[in-house]
Amino acid sequence: DSYTPAAPPYSNYSNPVNAPSSPTSNSRYMLRAEADLWALIQDPKGVELDWLKMKSGESVPLTYSGPITVTCSSGHKLKIFDNQKTLIETKTNQSGISIVKLP
Repeated sequence: DSYTPAAPPYSNYSNPVNAPSSPTSNSRYMLRAEADLWALIQDPKGVELDWLKMKSGESVPLTYSGPITVTCSSGHKLKIFDNQKTLIETKTNQSGISIVKLP
């Protein structure tokens, strides 16, 4: 599995300073939606870094430093890739909300 960057999804950044710069910049992770879904990005203290409403086929880079938590409305429909474009095994086989902690 590999990803192709698409136009960024609608995003409501709680802190614009933390906003990812561009799809090709130093992203640590890339999220790709395989269905319409939402994803909440938080730091280890639970502070909201981003709230994404993604359409099927959309990708968004994550450039936040440090550990993050991704909460998703449809865990089995969200693919997460590392900066080497390798699919991260999230073990989320559920159709409901899933929570993935990334280092």
